[in-house]
Amino acid sequence: MADFGGMAGMRIVAEPDLLRAKAEEAEARVAKMRGIWDEVLQTVRGTVEFWNGEAATEHRERFLNCDETVSWMLETIISLTTKMRQVAGVYDTSKQEVGEELNPLPADIIK
Repeated sequence: MADFGGMAGMRIVAEPDLLRAKAEEAEARVAKMRGIWDEVLQTVRGTVEFWNGEAATEHRERFLNCDETVSWMLETIISLTTKMRQVAGVYDTSKQEVGEELNPLPADIIK
């Protein structure tokens, strides 16, 4: 049996409402980061008006080339929030199924 880095036998319990709340929080923060990053990109692009020469061009290009990586990171976080919601849905479904199976049992089953 694989140990998975010492995680064998480990049990993770999550509250679906907390997962959804954290997903919303992460999405809000990503939106804010995206807005800030877009402002920074706009500012860097605007330096072409007053910062000239080979060094200026090189620094601008290097910075602007980071946009793909930053966008990938932000999209990755958003994809994780989708997975968090999916996990919350699994917890909700499982809880409902277990509840439905337990309902037929009488309250005085243990005497």
